[in-house]
Order: sequence, then C-alpha cells, then structure tokens
Amino acid sequence: MCIRDRFRVMKSVEAQSSAMVQRLQSQLAELQSSNQENRGRRRELEAEVATMTAQLNGCREDLIKFQRERNQAQADALEAEEKAGKLEEALDDMRKGGVPAAVVADLEVKLAAASAEAAEATAGQDRLTSELEEARNRVSALDEDVARLREQEMAALEGQEELKKQLSRAHAQVVELKHCLLYTSPSPRDS
Repeated sequence: MCIRDRFRVMKSVEAQSSAMVQRLQSQLAELQSSNQENRGRRRELEAEVATMTAQLNGCREDLIKFQRERNQAQADALEAEEKAGKLEEALDDMRKGGVPAAVVADLEVKLAAASAEAAEATAGQDRLTSELEEARNRVSALDEDVARLREQEMAALEGQEELKKQLSRAHAQVVELKHCLLYTSPSPRDS
C-alpha cells in the first residue's frame, strides 16, 4: 500500500473517529443536562415531601383536636339528656302530687330548655363527628400523597445514579477515542 493510500485510510479513520468523538461529546452533554434536570426535580420533590409532611402533621393535630371536642360534646349531650330526664321525672311527680300549675309550667319551660340543650349538644356531636371523619380523610389522602412523592423521589435518585453511570461510560469513551485519534493521526512524514 502506498503512502497516499495509507494517508487516505488514516484520514478516513480520523474523520470517523472525530465524528464518533463529537457524537459521544454530544451524548455526554445531554447526559449532563439530564443529570442537572434530575437533581432539580429531586430538590423539588424533597421540598414537596416536606410541605406535605407538615400539612399531614397539621391534619393529625386537627384530628386529635376534633376527637377531644367530640368527646366533650358526647359528655355534654349525656349530661343534658340526664338533666332533661330528671326534670321529666320531677315534673311527673309534681303533676301527681297536686303541685300548683304555675310551678309545673315553670318546670315545663325548664324541661323544654334542657331538651333543646340536649338536642343542640347532639347536633354539635354529629357536626364534630363529621369534621373528624373529614380530617381522617384528609390525613389519609396526605399519607398517600407523601408515599407517592417518596416513590417519585426514589425513582429520581435511581435515575440520577443511572445517569451518573452513563455519564462516566461516555466520558471514558471520549477519552479513549481522543487517545486513538492521537495515535492514528498522520504524521507530517506521511505526507
């Protein structure tokens, strides 16, 4: 093979190697960009998880507060029902015992007030039970959201690790090809 043919082959190999180096450098740049995007997404996910966790803790505190309020409303309702029951018994005893109508009428007013108080306490208990259920549902939904975000964060971490591996391999190929180009470039003596 003459020098001119060798020179053409070397030029062809050099052009192919240069194209491959450029392609690998482009892939390397894409991987670096993707890696940056993954890091940004991971930071966003971490912030979102922190926010959701704070909301979740707030909802749990609300849940505890609603449970306490509901328990108090239950106690108030029982107390009002007992009071109304005692007034009803006293009223029946007075009616049988010949107590004046004015006293009986006064007790009937008190009984109506106690019954209204019991009904109001029961309604409050029902309202608090409903709010408690809503708070439980919010806590459950936030638990699911936090779990989903943690899964996304883990996926982003895994993707970032894979990108680091790809980046390292691409970088090694670029270095290797640059060395190849260095050794396959024609020498000035070959011209």
